[in-house]
Amino acid sequence: MRPLPRSLDPLADETLTGFVLRLAHRLGTTPGEIATRTGLPSRLPLSVLYHLDDEHLTDFARATQLTLAEVSAMLLAPLGERYGPLNPELTPRRTPARMIYDSPWVLTRSTRYCPRCLAGDGTAIQDLHGGAWRRLWRLPVIFLCIRHQCLLQHQCPGCATPAQFARSASAIARLTDDTLHPWQCRLIAGPTRLQQSETACAAALTLLDPPPTAPDTASMPCSCKSSDVLLICLA
Repeated sequence: MRPLPRSLDPLADETLTGFVLRLAHRLGTTPGEIATRTGLPSRLPLSVLYHLDDEHLTDFARATQLTLAEVSAMLLAPLGERYGPLNPELTPRRTPARMIYDSPWVLTRSTRYCPRCLAGDGTAIQDLHGGAWRRLWRLPVIFLCIRHQCLLQHQCPGCATPAQFARSASAIARLTDDTLHPWQCRLIAGPTRLQQSETACAAALTLLDPPPTAPDTASMPCSCKSSDVLLICLA
């Protein structure tokens, strides 16, 4: 497995699939091509979110010019030290496949996300390829972005389907599509006529929801005024 001509530094708490999307965008190729050229299973099964065996881990690290520790830090398995449902010693789901498939405690076929995080932090590399798809967003117990102090989103604003949803068992939808940005929705827009290629929704997941309207203070049981926080008063 030869090193790629160019690679990327992993972002904090980035998932392996998010890294593949950003790297494919930087090299102007498809996620499927990146999987092939880095030694990953060609169809990217859901299990790659959680664990890579030694051969796949070593090949991916060599091809992307990363250390084994950097690659391991993009997997969900290390979170098992703090999150019981991902720890094989604390659950009957012993194998990587059983750990990740149809687990109610891990978001495997979709993810939550923060639009501001996906838009990047203003650095040149993130302006071009977007921010990180974070590992913690895959845990159902995580529903807030502490950095931007907002609730995480879970649906595409364009088609209202779960973010990064793939109908097949692949961890990334549209593996052969090289036209989409890492923060665009990859869901197939809908049924097409014969001899027509399927198109992606392609909505930008960096779009922000409109700000909530101000509460009607006249209907509140007591008057509370604050420019920064909403106070809930209990009679």
